[in-house]
Amino acid sequence: MLATNKMGAYCHFRWSYAQSMKVAIEMNAIQWTEVAIAAAQALIAFSLVSLTFVIHRREVRLNKEWKAREDAWKSRETELTREIHSNQVQLQRLLKVHEWGHECISTLSEADHLCLFAPNERNQLEFAKYRVELLRRLSALVDQGRMFFENDKSGDYGSSKLPAYQGLRPKVLDPLVAAYLAIKALDFPDSLPDESRNQQLIGWRRYFVSVLQKELNPEWIRKAAHYNTQLTGGGPGNSIDENSNAPSSI
Repeated sequence: MLATNKMGAYCHFRWSYAQSMKVAIEMNAIQWTEVAIAAAQALIAFSLVSLTFVIHRREVRLNKEWKAREDAWKSRETELTREIHSNQVQLQRLLKVHEWGHECISTLSEADHLCLFAPNERNQLEFAKYRVELLRRLSALVDQGRMFFENDKSGDYGSSKLPAYQGLRPKVLDPLVAAYLAIKALDFPDSLPDESRNQQLIGWRRYFVSVLQKELNPEWIRKAAHYNTQLTGGGPGNSIDENSNAPSSI
């Protein structure tokens, strides 16, 4: 009976110990699971923070790149606008010179044809009126030309004159001055008609066309946006009187 009781007590002890160990193992497993969950949550949180940081840095970089591109485009747009405006101004100036040249050619043609005027007793007043008008236009065209072509002021010539008239007159104005002096020297009726002076002024007109064409460039309309409009008028002009002939070259 005593042995049976001892065996029963021993078995109960073994069962109780097994149950305690089972509970301890289960508790330990739960704790490790909780630790694993906490670690996973921490890893997820760290990953989210890292991803947020990476996204933020990428946004900052993209914003900087976009701002740089936007600034570059605005700068280029401003440059293009300035270039277009400059080209428009250059084109308008060339058009004005072209219009002035047309008027000069027409007036020079009238001047050389006046030398062929056939005088008689009834047309002296007509000749006088026409010559005065022609001289007025020639004089005005010379000064209008100074608005496009400045004198060569590399020397001291004409330093006592007003600024626009200091230095040497550009070649492109020489034909107008020559025509003015030649027409002013015509006497009615003794020097009319004057075929020699007619040919002289035709030479000056052709000289004018050659100099101006070289200044403007025959393709100036097509290339106006890129053409250098720093016009020189052909360089320093020549000394001219009423008997001067046009140069044979420009």
